[in-house]
Amino acid sequence: MTLNDLTPANTWQIGTGDGSRGYVGLFYKYGVAVVGPGDPGEEGTEEAKRYYINNAGISNWGGVLRQVAVDHWLIARPGNGRIAAVGRVTGPMRYGRFFEDVEGWDLQHYVPVEWYRPGTEDHILHLDRNCLTRATIQGCNVPEVFEAIRNTPSERMEPQHSVIKLQGPEEESIEAVADALVDMGVRVQDAENVMRTIQRIVRLTHWYYEHDRAVLEHEIRAFLVLPLLQALGWSEQCMKLEYGRSDVALFSRPFRAIDPPAPEMILEAKTLVNGLAYTHDQAKAYGSKFPACQRFVTTNGFRYRTYERQGDALTATGYVNLLRLRKCNVLEPDLMPPIDTLVSLSNLI
Repeated sequence: MTLNDLTPANTWQIGTGDGSRGYVGLFYKYGVAVVGPGDPGEEGTEEAKRYYINNAGISNWGGVLRQVAVDHWLIARPGNGRIAAVGRVTGPMRYGRFFEDVEGWDLQHYVPVEWYRPGTEDHILHLDRNCLTRATIQGCNVPEVFEAIRNTPSERMEPQHSVIKLQGPEEESIEAVADALVDMGVRVQDAENVMRTIQRIVRLTHWYYEHDRAVLEHEIRAFLVLPLLQALGWSEQCMKLEYGRSDVALFSRPFRAIDPPAPEMILEAKTLVNGLAYTHDQAKAYGSKFPACQRFVTTNGFRYRTYERQGDALTATGYVNLLRLRKCNVLEPDLMPPIDTLVSLSNLI
């Protein structure tokens, strides 16, 4: 089969994220197309059925993806006037936990796909008008889209990993955080305080998700971020809020206005429902603004992504999700494990 075989009967269009989170790179890396929500459970199970009955306002995109058959085609669109890739579906829909935390989205439903990227200069096929849907996944019957695909050279994108061989993320306990701190030499009572603080943050975050998803960024900082930083050993004297327009600046010694030290770490807090994919640019901006600072952190209150200065660049070093504490970062194996990421934020030693 070739790209000339696309027809309204066998072609679908699928979104690749919004302006703050894009995951076409994930499509290429693992040779898949993914949709959410996945946390309600695998499509077709009684658990998932009950969820959608009780939450009629939430779309069951797994149910739509289930209709996509082998040898159907998917158009990956980063907007309704652009195409990032076209792919042939090579297997039926599956459900896997390794896509449960893609920059804040639960995308456990997926199909394996053989992707082709446009051979344009920017690797995007720009359509003459916005004729694609805004829905997560939907059929495509626009003749000019098929014509544009046929008339554009493309290149096969070989996946870096076999999704069939991926193992689900192994869970880690909050108690393991305390154990790691004790192994570093932290007092047992201080390590246990960190553990209890994380438990409170998890409980409060679940409450926000159920009752107040629009909780303000300042509240996230006050009720989720600062308690964790204090439990991790950062005293009030070593923290400044709104420092140089950063949310939180952390210092290795008490801050005195007459002789201010350079910040040891800069932290940027976002709202609860934000992923952290787009915050790299903000961390980079702070890196330029605070050239003496070596470490930077972005967080939405329970997800933390860490960066370190390496020469003139900032490199992502770690990621932890307190609501989904895992032994390793399955999709980003080069990053520090979650507990190591959390421990790296500590000032207890």
